[in-house]
Amino acid sequence: MPDGRVMENRSIETYLYRNAEDYEALTEHVRNATRLSHKINKGELDGDIWLYPCTLNPYGTDFPAHAKELASSLPHLIYAPETLFNFSWGSLVDIDFYLYKNVISPELSEKLFLPLIAYIGESYIKQKGGQWEMQYNHACGDWLPDVRQADGELKMLYYPISIILNPEEGKGTYYALREAFAHVASHPVD
Repeated sequence: MPDGRVMENRSIETYLYRNAEDYEALTEHVRNATRLSHKINKGELDGDIWLYPCTLNPYGTDFPAHAKELASSLPHLIYAPETLFNFSWGSLVDIDFYLYKNVISPELSEKLFLPLIAYIGESYIKQKGGQWEMQYNHACGDWLPDVRQADGELKMLYYPISIILNPEEGKGTYYALREAFAHVASHPVD
């Protein structure tokens, strides 16, 4: 388009991108995801594979050292009083209120992904025990933060957080942060 945006028509839907770089980045991501899916279907890959949070963890395996710092950034990001963030079960209800006062856009989702995982993970560890553990994400060649529970199972926190922060997921469905805290991995990773 004359203003630099890119419009793509797909049968009955049209997608509008801010610029050619955004369009090309998404196109490359889809190509990589398709190649990855073919490898999975052929049995050439195993392990944890998750497409949404690609490139959202710049800390890599050092994420646990930054978890408290990331969690402390959450009040500022969702315009909530810092006093609410005491890592308790009850705080999650109050934080929900402030989180959902925001429009969950792709930009906000990217900003909140790691701080939410950090806050919920730190809350879980403080209340129930466990420890941070990094899972290699074959889809992106990077690392996903997760909590290894005291019983040895992984929480897979990135799954419920990615649903909560997905602007397209549920089209207005509300998912409480307590659901992420209580999440039980359906396909535990060893």
